Amino acid sequence: MNRVKRLPLQRTLSLLTQICAALEAAHRRQIVHRDIKPENLFLINSSSEELIKVLDFGLGKFLGADEARSTVTFDTGAGQLLGTMYYMCPEQLKSADVSPGWDLCALSVVAYEMLAGVHPFARSSIVECHRAIDGGNFTAIEKVVVDAPPCWNEFFTTSLSPQPAQRPQTATQWLTLFKQKVVAINGQTQNVS
Repeated sequence: MNRVKRLPLQRTLSLLTQICAALEAAHRRQIVHRDIKPENLFLINSSSEELIKVLDFGLGKFLGADEARSTVTFDTGAGQLLGTMYYMCPEQLKSADVSPGWDLCALSVVAYEMLAGVHPFARSSIVECHRAIDGGNFTAIEKVVVDAPPCWNEFFTTSLSPQPAQRPQTATQWLTLFKQKVVAINGQTQNVS
């Protein structure tokens, strides 16, 4: 299969809608995936539609005090860094308390890659990438996608903010913001290929 660097906006929206539904279902059940990245998103092409599945909950963590559930999850000690660094949020890099926001920040990185074909925090070293993530210093999307409207950058400024409280708090909020800032401009759906 030939890999496509950038995806058309409508295909991106369709895939992100499905990912958000899966994350919303997991988060409602108090499960945080902790390793959202392209390798854990599996495309299924049927004759009628394209489906995407969120895979590999091996690093998933149950939230809350339910001991029966917490024994099922992968047990990690305080201060352990789990996941894929390039898709982590600043608080995950600092080993803060697990929250659904970790998955949503990673999803923002995936969405950027879908639209731009490159990683938003691409740097020459892991240390520089870590600093960029920690400071929310992503490459402005209009530098990569010349015809990207300014509201695309507004979406990523919010969804990749180093301040967790400034980012969407649920997958539903994330998708709503994506539709408002990326898909619809002046009530019109963008047609980007």
